[in-house]
Amino acid sequence: MDDKAAKLTEKQRRFCERYCVVWNAAKAAREAGYSEKAAKETGSDLLTKANIQAYINEIKANAAEFAGVSMLRNLQELSKIAYTSAADLRQSWHGLKEWDEISEEAKASISEVVTVSKVLRRVGGGDDSEDENSGMMQTLETVKVKQHSKIQAIAEINRIMGYNAPKQIEITEYEIDFNEDDSDTDDD
Repeated sequence: MDDKAAKLTEKQRRFCERYCVVWNAAKAAREAGYSEKAAKETGSDLLTKANIQAYINEIKANAAEFAGVSMLRNLQELSKIAYTSAADLRQSWHGLKEWDEISEEAKASISEVVTVSKVLRRVGGGDDSEDENSGMMQTLETVKVKQHSKIQAIAEINRIMGYNAPKQIEITEYEIDFNEDDSDTDDD
């Protein structure tokens, strides 16, 4: 915590941080722990204080640092997507691993998990039953896992690293003299 934040109370610091997320003084005041009834007035009053404004400006100027975002962290996250194989999610050709068996790196590559239940047939209920919903159902449940695009992740890694930058061609300078007498021309 720097000098500007050190001069603030914990509630004031939380107000500034929440304000930079929600951009609503009353909501930020409530989320920081100020009174619900006085949140609008409190938030407005806080925004008039120089030390509050200074800390908000510091947060805005260093947003990536406050959010924990860095090029390295982004590359690490993209690497999880780019280099995780479908095999990291499967125990066999037909079956997925249990959720707890999948590594955190492999989980980061998942964009969607959908469970689909399909009724195969109804069993029982007796011959005298007029209710077609009576008895037991036999269902098939399938889990579909979709991963983020490896190609897009690799393309983004390449873009960040500058691998897609155009190659520089060195142009050397040379001089052409157009006034030089050309012996191949006829002066007739």
